Amino acid sequence: MNHLVKLNRAMSRITLTVAAVFLVVILVAVFMQSVMRSLGYSLLGAEEVARFSMAISGFAGLQYTFTAGGHIRMTLVLQRLSGLPLHLLELFCAIVLVLVLAWASYYWFRLAMESWQYGDMAGGVVALPAAYIQIPMGIGLLALLFSALLHTASIALMGSTHLIEKTDEIEYD
Repeated sequence: MNHLVKLNRAMSRITLTVAAVFLVVILVAVFMQSVMRSLGYSLLGAEEVARFSMAISGFAGLQYTFTAGGHIRMTLVLQRLSGLPLHLLELFCAIVLVLVLAWASYYWFRLAMESWQYGDMAGGVVALPAAYIQIPMGIGLLALLFSALLHTASIALMGSTHLIEKTDEIEYD
């Protein structure tokens, strides 16, 4: 399990980097659009680039946020439970999360494949295949699914939720 936790941390670092890169792309696109407008020109496609980058950045950051314990949890309920009821509730919620993420990941990639087969294009000024945006978002869902599977296994096998403990920053080896 230790190797899987290390793999999870490495994936978390990669997805966080991807999210940060696309946030910088948003910054550059919006800044360039502002500069061009002040000079009396228009930068075609800047809005689409910013919009696509925001979607990719959001999905890429899901896995890191889960690993860092940044997602909303039902702490009001969890604080009142202990022992076996707490363990069972945590396990139930983790299993539901895995099932929902598996379903969403499957259908997200199915949507991307259909978009690719039919030649769907993203709307707007920039003619970009929709699959180019959908596939990175699906990869973000798969990374989150991997972390959720590890979390579920840690609860089921060890009764631990150490993968999503609230920390200021994740320590990497």
